[in-house]
Amino acid sequence: MRNVLITGTAGQIRDGVARCLVNDGWGVILDEPNAEAAKAVANQMGSLVSCRGLELPEERNPDAMLESLSGEGGVLALVNVGSCMKALGVAPKPFLDQKPADWRKLIDANVYDMLDMTSAFLRHRIARGGGGAVVSLTSAAGLRGAPKANAWSATRAGIQVFTQNMAQDCAQHGVRINCVSHCETDIAMADSGGVPHTPPLGIGETGIDAGNAVAFLLSKRAEHITGSCIDVSGGWSLY
Repeated sequence: MRNVLITGTAGQIRDGVARCLVNDGWGVILDEPNAEAAKAVANQMGSLVSCRGLELPEERNPDAMLESLSGEGGVLALVNVGSCMKALGVAPKPFLDQKPADWRKLIDANVYDMLDMTSAFLRHRIARGGGGAVVSLTSAAGLRGAPKANAWSATRAGIQVFTQNMAQDCAQHGVRINCVSHCETDIAMADSGGVPHTPPLGIGETGIDAGNAVAFLLSKRAEHITGSCIDVSGGWSLY
């Protein structure tokens, strides 16, 4: 069984990614610290999904986490979903009305946690001879910025540049690093002049759209793709 570890807050993106990977034959392990949520997800998604009740972010030891999964054949892929603003309790607002504590929440959840998990995953794979893949979730806010979501947009841009950098650093170990840009449904979408809009293709089934792209990037069909960002936002990044 090919195992993939998915980290990040529960929600339509994480669950959509998990469902698509199950359909693609992966054994999915969710990093879910909430025991009740873990049980609910396992009941919904079946035996190929396990929720390990892994440590809360502030208590997490990524190397120990991955080592604990070695008995399941190791982890061949990592998906960094991150956390949306709503889940972190951060509301979109003008920059001067934002608080540094809110910036830190966003950076901790979507940059530091990604760095910690990716670093541990790379050591995990190199110890097993290399190979494997990482996919991180980002959004069009990292390409053009989203109104009243300054720190958030910065974290999304950071994910994309990190992906490009790590693709070069990790190629020697046979590890592919990519990202998927999806549609942010909890941030008001607007053009550069602040005029509200919807993506040219509308808002699709965001979790499944992202999940299908992740499944592709983890498959043999994408074995020569690294450093890329697949945009499944319905064209939001065009504005």
